[in-house]
Amino acid sequence: MAQLMTKYHVHHDFLQILLSFAAEAHSAEGASSNFSTRPGKALGTTGNSKPPMQEPVLMVSDLMYQIRYSEANSAGSWRLRQTGVYHQYAASTNGPNVVIILQPTDRPGLDRRFAWLEKDLDGPKHARKALTQDPRLLHALIFSTYTADWRWYLRTLGKGCSEEVSIIATRN
Repeated sequence: MAQLMTKYHVHHDFLQILLSFAAEAHSAEGASSNFSTRPGKALGTTGNSKPPMQEPVLMVSDLMYQIRYSEANSAGSWRLRQTGVYHQYAASTNGPNVVIILQPTDRPGLDRRFAWLEKDLDGPKHARKALTQDPRLLHALIFSTYTADWRWYLRTLGKGCSEEVSIIATRN
């Protein structure tokens, strides 16, 4: 990981997200996310042979976060999962993009979404083009993938609470 971070100039704040995977989150923190953004830092030069004062500098921004989400399993119970994201992107459309996605699950939902984008259909082609034109749309894809099940998870929790309240109320 150190070589990857050095090679691509990944900001050291991403280590906090990486190391947070080892920490067990309290249930009340299930929906919280580490989030950091660092706009507009200079990253090297374009390699032109101009004098140093005239050589353009590539401005890049860092966006990094951890998203926690609920996921139903085949037994009908729920698990809380997490995914870490680092995205370094240039303000210009021709600049480099570095994306690191940490998904410590066997079959993450985001992989299914990426597989859909790889299919040779008209819809995904347009989606791929939109992602290349504005790479920040990647985050809309990530959030739409992982926030959909919260509603059903909360409904399951609410149903369980209602049942417990009914049991307590009948005892009194």
